[in-house]
Amino acid sequence: MVASHTCTISIERIATMRDQYDARLWTDHHRAASAGIDRLIARIMQAFRVLHSIHWSAPWSDDSRCGA
Repeated sequence: MVASHTCTISIERIATMRDQYDARLWTDHHRAASAGIDRLIARIMQAFRVLHSIHWSAPWSDDSRCGA
């Protein structure tokens, strides 16, 4: 009976240690991960801005810019 009790305590300690380890990793790397995600979203938005400008600058429009 005693062995199962000590086994349960050690499993709880391991779980607590793991939670503390994960919490430390989260606080250490949260800012870097957030900054990376922000940069990714900014690059995606820039790509959509470029595609939007390409779509709306039709070279075949009646408004000729060369020699007019």
